[in-house]
Amino acid sequence: MNQGIQQAGPPPAVFAALSPEEMLRMLQELQVRQIELETENKELRRPHAYPIDTQARYTELYDQAPVGYFTLSGSGRILEANLTAATLLGIARDELVTQPVSRFIDHEYRDSFHLHCKQLFETGTPQKCELRMVQNDGTPFWAHHAAKVACNAGGVPVCRVVLTDITGRKQIETALRIKSLVFYEAISANSIADLNGIITESNTAFLRIWGYAHVNEVIGKPIPHFFNDLNEATAILTALNETGHWEGEFSAKRKDGSTFIASSLATVVRDENDQLIGYQSAVMDITGRKQAEQILREWNHTLEQRVAERTMELQQSEDRLRQLTHATFEGIAIIENELLLEGNSQLGDMFGYELAEMIGRPIENFIVPELRAMVARYVRDDHEITYEFVGLRKDGSTFPGEAHARMSQWQNKKTRISALRDLTTVKQTAASLQAQQTELEQAQRLSLISEICVGIIHQISQPLCAIGANVTAALVRLNACELKSCGSHEIIQDVASDVARMREAVIHLKSLAHPEKSIREPLDLNALVASVRRLLQQEAEHRQFSLVIKSAKELPLVLANAVQLSQVIFNLVRNAFDACADCPPERRHITIATRKVAGADAELSVCDAGTGIPPAAMDRLFAPFFTTKPDGLGIGLRLSRTIAEVHDGTLKGSNNSDGVGATFRMVLPGNPASRDAKV
Repeated sequence: MNQGIQQAGPPPAVFAALSPEEMLRMLQELQVRQIELETENKELRRPHAYPIDTQARYTELYDQAPVGYFTLSGSGRILEANLTAATLLGIARDELVTQPVSRFIDHEYRDSFHLHCKQLFETGTPQKCELRMVQNDGTPFWAHHAAKVACNAGGVPVCRVVLTDITGRKQIETALRIKSLVFYEAISANSIADLNGIITESNTAFLRIWGYAHVNEVIGKPIPHFFNDLNEATAILTALNETGHWEGEFSAKRKDGSTFIASSLATVVRDENDQLIGYQSAVMDITGRKQAEQILREWNHTLEQRVAERTMELQQSEDRLRQLTHATFEGIAIIENELLLEGNSQLGDMFGYELAEMIGRPIENFIVPELRAMVARYVRDDHEITYEFVGLRKDGSTFPGEAHARMSQWQNKKTRISALRDLTTVKQTAASLQAQQTELEQAQRLSLISEICVGIIHQISQPLCAIGANVTAALVRLNACELKSCGSHEIIQDVASDVARMREAVIHLKSLAHPEKSIREPLDLNALVASVRRLLQQEAEHRQFSLVIKSAKELPLVLANAVQLSQVIFNLVRNAFDACADCPPERRHITIATRKVAGADAELSVCDAGTGIPPAAMDRLFAPFFTTKPDGLGIGLRLSRTIAEVHDGTLKGSNNSDGVGATFRMVLPGNPASRDAKV
């Protein structure tokens, strides 16, 4: 120790010149220095005593730190980095080492970064900056760099960098900057007030419009302070509290007491929990606009008076033309190069469009596809022409139309002007007239047949009466002569029976010719059906049909003519025979049923399992001379319905709900005892 003091202290010659006090003071200083050196030696020896697990803990803290650490060489290459830095840059740490850090810096910020590094190594002063960086996959992000210079183990200066991702903060700052710019730099007077209606913020436009020099003159004042009418301010605040917004105009008062007209949009302000925390408004001074509007109104009024007389004639001419155009029943189309340039409202109505929707579109868009080529040829033709077309409406429906077109000048353009007419009503009227003509011809034929039948009936009725009388006389004489054993008596009786049946047939034909004049009496439909079945049974067996009778109990009587109703049943059953003729045996069954309907009315139905009624024939089922049978006359169903209607009843036919066969139903009024018999 003394040797160390001698080496560290002054030469021996110096001690000889020192006083005892000076030598004592020097000794004390040397002792203090020795203590300091020993302390430094302990500090230097301490790192060698740290256990290995402590170093591992520090390494883990380095790698898992929430910020990125990396070391840069003087040339800007990455020498080492922690895991967080590698994650921020989107690359494995092994691949990151030796990479130039400029590779991960946006091109726009590389010059700033190089200047930052240069200042760092030249001055040694720690540097901070914010840069836009790019991850390995090209994803941009913002980072904060905090760097300082240090020497590595070899004494070479390196750069230690702390890298922090500030992308979220930058986004928030940008959003706040935009909001602040919108609020403070807006041309409208923006302000914010708390729940008590006290102004807490205002922009420059607010100060300018209300005439204040500094924002401190505005903040802290209640909203009504800036209104000319306090009641108006109260009403607006009430509306804001009730609906959450208010838009309109009010009278505002400036700092100097002058007033102006303001247009405002005000809304309530709510926090993230949807709680009301204040109000915001945007106000524009519209005094100048209002004054300009008033001046314009006055000028317009003056100009209208000045030009009224000069434009009256033109206006009247335009009105007349417009009235004529809109009064016409035709659609007017002005076409150039197959495009619709103009038209009238009837044109739009005809095609189901607003006229504005049609203007500028090719005319072929309004024609069915199969006729577009023809119409395009007519549109390009220079000659005057009339042609028919099929129009296509907006909803996809079609209609027949007629166009009369010719070339003309319109607004100094050579255009094709066409007058279009919807022929739907015309076509329907023509079809209706044709149907009426056909029905009239059929009625005339039916009337002719009826007259012929009446003539035949008249011609054979008297001979039949004579034959009947002669046969009766012959029978009387045969009986008087007692010639029964000769066999002639039976033959003449058969002849008499046949004559009686022929007379009944003649009577039947007369009743069919004039059903309204037939004699009616109370009838039991069940009994009538049973009697008709007996007459049809032989034919049914011959044609391999089964007749099923379903008679209702307590069926009301009907006031009717038995012969005529029998004819209706005959017609319906025989039609059913024909409908099932081509069906397999298991479907050759016909059901005749009766039932009570609609209170006291009686219904008779004939149901089959045949081919059913074709849809095309449904509407013409009861038309005269209409039939679906190859050898039919088309009279049976028509006559049957006539008989039903003469009896105040109805006759209808429909296909069965199961899709097999058809059913015809005749409904007749019941309770004939309550009404007089008709003759």
